[in-house]
Amino acid sequence: SFCTLLVSECMARGRGRPSTKRRPATRSTGALASAGGADAPVDANAWMLDVDTTVPITQETLRRVYRLDRRCVATVGSHKGKLCADSPDCLVGFYNKPRRHDVVTQSIGRSAPQAVATRDVATEGAGMRNCGNTCYLNAVTQMLARCPRLLRSLLGSKEAAADEEGVANADKFHIPAVFANLLRSQRASVDPLPMIEALKLDVSVQQDAQEYLSLFLSLLSDGSRPMNDAIVRDFNGNLLYSRKCGECGAVTKKTDRFLFMTVPTTPNADVADCIRDSLKPEETTGASCETCEKTDVTISTTVAIKSVPPYLVVHLLRFQYDVARGQRKKVADPIKIGRTFPVSAISGDESDKRWYRIRAVVDHLGHTPTNGHYVASCVPLTGERADDANGVGPDDWHRHDDATTKIVKPFSEKDPMSFTSKDAYMVLYELVQEPTGAVGGPPMAPEEHRPALVAAVSEADESTAAAAKAYNDLKAIREKEVDAWFELCDEVFAGSLANTNRGKAASATLTDVAALDDYASEQRYFVSENWLKAFAKGAFMGEDADAARRIANTDLVCSHGAYVDPARPFRTLTKPLWDRLRAAQGVDRTLPTATAMCDRCSMRLIEEKKSGDAALDAWRQLQAKIRAGVTPQRVVVAVDDSDDEKEAAADDSDDDERVPDQFIAATVHDSILDQDRPPPPEEAVLIDLTAPLVCPHQGILPDVTRKPISAEAFDGLLAHGYTCATHFPTPADEKDYGSAVCHTCLSERQSAIQQVNTVKALKFAVLRDLKDRLLDH
Repeated sequence: SFCTLLVSECMARGRGRPSTKRRPATRSTGALASAGGADAPVDANAWMLDVDTTVPITQETLRRVYRLDRRCVATVGSHKGKLCADSPDCLVGFYNKPRRHDVVTQSIGRSAPQAVATRDVATEGAGMRNCGNTCYLNAVTQMLARCPRLLRSLLGSKEAAADEEGVANADKFHIPAVFANLLRSQRASVDPLPMIEALKLDVSVQQDAQEYLSLFLSLLSDGSRPMNDAIVRDFNGNLLYSRKCGECGAVTKKTDRFLFMTVPTTPNADVADCIRDSLKPEETTGASCETCEKTDVTISTTVAIKSVPPYLVVHLLRFQYDVARGQRKKVADPIKIGRTFPVSAISGDESDKRWYRIRAVVDHLGHTPTNGHYVASCVPLTGERADDANGVGPDDWHRHDDATTKIVKPFSEKDPMSFTSKDAYMVLYELVQEPTGAVGGPPMAPEEHRPALVAAVSEADESTAAAAKAYNDLKAIREKEVDAWFELCDEVFAGSLANTNRGKAASATLTDVAALDDYASEQRYFVSENWLKAFAKGAFMGEDADAARRIANTDLVCSHGAYVDPARPFRTLTKPLWDRLRAAQGVDRTLPTATAMCDRCSMRLIEEKKSGDAALDAWRQLQAKIRAGVTPQRVVVAVDDSDDEKEAAADDSDDDERVPDQFIAATVHDSILDQDRPPPPEEAVLIDLTAPLVCPHQGILPDVTRKPISAEAFDGLLAHGYTCATHFPTPADEKDYGSAVCHTCLSERQSAIQQVNTVKALKFAVLRDLKDRLLDH
């Protein structure tokens, strides 16, 4: 009987522990929803019995716990469409529909098979991957790939069989493999990294395309005699230099070979004109003649083309030295790039009926020689076509911008024979018998290639095809998942306003009792806000989708077990939305709003809010006391040299104005008033209230802004954690604000000012005297 009476008494006082199992039927939310007024107390037995129930649980308390006293601002003014930070049942701002391609790519992931771009070898050109600053190498390689005779020397089996040493040397630098892949590989871009590593090129530095061309051709020439013969045969031309003495009339001739021609640019001229201008006669004075042995004679020099190469590379001299600026500059003269021009136009031999026909143009895109980008515009690798049966017309070129290749039409209907360019840097022409004749001959057949190269390209193509198939199969699967995800997101987030009880009246707060019925009758369910954000971005698709896509509410659970901490970021969903989302994604834990909110965490949250409100009120009162200080004083102290008495100048104050008790730095004063909330103790302790005022002599720096506050406000700042290493109490006389200023620093400052003024006066006198002398002169 005694135990029964004791238990009954404890139950009445709300101090017993009848059961550790929560009883949903007696939850406070349900009890409050069925209660009468908004302030009706709740039965204490409905809460966990170790909670302090001396504070009555009201409907207003539950509104604060569920944040139902906050208004939804996602549809109001400047907040329209943004994520609502207050309302737990608002889903506006979570979902911004992304592009389908981006979501599919994201769902595939980096660890999965990556996209392998392929091409139709018959009609599409291949690009080259940029390994850093290797655009110059890519452009020059694409240009040289339009030299069929050179390709036959590099890749052909006859030349390889004739000279094994040359083959080994070429293989060493991976040159044949790169060109073979450009011609035959199904990949849309070729990797030049093996060639770069073999050549030991620095990919972090931009190089000149013409210098690399010279290096590349020299490398091939030095490899072996057959390759040297091929380079000489395809690119070697000869210039004839004639020097005539102005005194004795003796003429000396000399022949010099060239692999490419460097010519200056002439505005609006064509390539042939630029070549002719570079061959104009020149006269040199003060020279010596070997025939008459005189040392101060005039020598006339003429240059003529003795023989032309099958492949003529014209290097336009775009980069010139600017004497005025002391640096190189780019000359952007417009140059006409002709489709063809006769050999006689540059050689002067009218009997030569051959023509040069264009094959490729290397452009330098940029304004300076040190910065820019090289691209190559070339005829297709299979040669110019007479028709467009394969999708490539006679005027369609391939523009290679590193790995990207696209079709361009350099020649227009208005001018089908030439086009103008300010960026053309090198132009490749091939020697033909007729201006309209075919160039390069038929493309190389696979049997003409060396067997090792054919095998290597075939192996790479098989790997490419397998990778492309694996990627496309995975992409098809991911696209179906993404389409289903789009449909689910449209259903969950498109009617986001229907998820909230506020609807269009989003600016109004919830005060009616019926609003809690939805939360108390298990018609709404908790869901993690972090999980919703990730789901709205399509994060739960891919290899780990099955494990990660489930609705994860673990971060909502408090330390007391299977209950929700109201301080955690959560949203609530209506039952139809919850059922739809759970069926599609799965769930690791279902948390109904009627039974899952933790009572103890709810009471703790309410107490924290109350204590926080009290601390905020105390901080605002302290800020008001700080603002009550006098007007900020700009300390300017004058020194009287006659009697060394120091006086402070300050604004006059009214007789009834309260005299402040402490000076603090103006910067600290303003930062304190700008803070909406008190700073954390670990941050406040790092701030010294008077440190910006202190001089090396532990006084106040002269000409510094300081602000006075009352002793009560000063003590309040110290109580909030602020520090003060040096105190500067205000004087008894409210007008003597300058007494705390360091007079040593003040004297030094005024002495420095006097010295500066003396120097200024002296300089002015000197300049005035100089002016008078100049006027007299």
